[in-house]
Amino acid sequence: MNLEQRILKHFETIKPDVMSLKYVGATDFFNFFPKSEQDQIELEKEADEVATVITQSVRGHYRKFNAPIKTEFGEISIFKIRPFDASKVCWLGSPDFVVSEWDEFVKIYKDDKRFFYFKNDTHPTCQGYTFESETSRFCFCNPPVSDTYK
Repeated sequence: MNLEQRILKHFETIKPDVMSLKYVGATDFFNFFPKSEQDQIELEKEADEVATVITQSVRGHYRKFNAPIKTEFGEISIFKIRPFDASKVCWLGSPDFVVSEWDEFVKIYKDDKRFFYFKNDTHPTCQGYTFESETSRFCFCNPPVSDTYK
């Protein structure tokens, strides 16, 4: 499965959960989770052909697609392929969504057991919540990570 197919398949899987939440806006960033070290190598090879490296980090290069991937939730233009992590093989990846009313969103979901809070150590001004279930994983960052790379 190539990068675009993984994005579209993941959105198909998470759609019911995303649609059940309030204040969720568009997305334009996607984290890929390789299924194995070999899968990571293949994803990186494809990424070299379809995207440009914006910056490097310990947990994967931030890249910009040469042509954004259109989804029903927005166009994915920025992405990162994470290093292989066996604890994340049940998901194809994790998109970041914009939240239209951050304070209201936090009031509603901060105690919801499907969410956990994070502070991004790579981007100290970024904080957010990750929604996680057996089939879905996606994030809400404030400010959006993609704002850093526009």
